[in-house]
Amino acid sequence: MDEKTDALYDEVIQSNVNIEVSKETSRSLNSTELDEVIKTEKVTVGGSKNKRLRRKLKHYNHLLKNDLIPRKKKYEDANEIFGDRNSFSKTDHDATFMRMKNGQLKSGYNLQVASQNQFALYYYVFQRPNDTRTLILFLTDIFEETSHVADYVVADAGYGSEMNYQFITDELEANYLIPYRMYEKEMTRSYHKDKRKVANWNYDEFNDTFTDLDGIEFKFLRYSVRHDKYGDERNFKVYQSVEYFEDPTRENLATTKKGYRRQININANWEYFKNKAKEQLSSEVGQSIYAQRKIDVEPIFADLKAHLSFNRLSVRGLENAKIEIGLALMSNNLAKLARLLSYPTECQKNTIGIPYFMEISIVFFWNLELCPELFYILY
Repeated sequence: MDEKTDALYDEVIQSNVNIEVSKETSRSLNSTELDEVIKTEKVTVGGSKNKRLRRKLKHYNHLLKNDLIPRKKKYEDANEIFGDRNSFSKTDHDATFMRMKNGQLKSGYNLQVASQNQFALYYYVFQRPNDTRTLILFLTDIFEETSHVADYVVADAGYGSEMNYQFITDELEANYLIPYRMYEKEMTRSYHKDKRKVANWNYDEFNDTFTDLDGIEFKFLRYSVRHDKYGDERNFKVYQSVEYFEDPTRENLATTKKGYRRQININANWEYFKNKAKEQLSSEVGQSIYAQRKIDVEPIFADLKAHLSFNRLSVRGLENAKIEIGLALMSNNLAKLARLLSYPTECQKNTIGIPYFMEISIVFFWNLELCPELFYILY
């Protein structure tokens, strides 16, 4: 649009039309300027150069009134609605187009739920489709309400990232049982035998050098700082292969197909958190807790769809969506609690206390230390 406006400005100037608008401000040009020029243009009888100019000016005026100006206003309004998103629904401006589980692209919201024993304790509705970018904001909102919520934060691989690991470790001072996207693949035998993977190379800590499985040595070259599209900063150490002039075979292995020296980038911070994730997930306690994730949080979404037939929202707008989802989660909690009270186990019979509710979907029990495996205690 800006390019078309600039081109129109150039055409008007080339037609020797005096418009008191500079090229820098031509993108806000309106049709009033041309209206005044057209009125003052003299037209001679029988057709002339002035008549042709008048037609050209009317064409420019029509282009401005019916195309450029309306579209410019439409795009400006859309950009305000977009915010930090790249799409929105015309029927619900707060909704974002997301890829659904069945592969269809539809407008919707991203629901995040924190649970314990299949009870929804916290929930948050996001406009972002990416789960990775929601975790920090969600956990911040939870931990602001209570000083200590959990010793372990458990989630699937969609939440594993350097920034999330660092936030949980430094800010929340909690452990994380969150695999990263390559976690399962890095556990395979084929990955450990792949000589292209730097994780399988030898590292000399004293000399700060890497040696690949072909014997090619990589020495530290420089530091590098990168920023992703969200502005997050990542620090890398760049290593470059040494020169082997005396050995053509090794020199060929130390260079790329185009003849450049091979380089590798190491993010020490990310490697540290990955190793910590492996350590916690492979521990006996970590395996036991992480195994409960699927049978703890997934049934909440299944119950919403299967038992409450909650497959889509009946309201529009982010705030209204939060209210409706909160009511659905609260209803699901009440249904689960009613089933537990109707068919009490031996442990539940010994539980002393009265259930009460706080906010919209948080279920508490008094004196839960008598039966800690049934419910989650918030202090």
